[in-house]
Amino acid sequence: MKSMMSRPFSEYLAVAVSAFAVVSFVTVWFSW
Repeated sequence: MKSMMSRPFSEYLAVAVSAFAVVSFVTVWFSW
């Protein structure tokens, strides 16, 4: 929990980028 308190923006950004990448990949995969 210390890392979350230490750098919340970095953690949030990493999660957001990961989620966006997954959604993007799934969208492209089902678009084919």
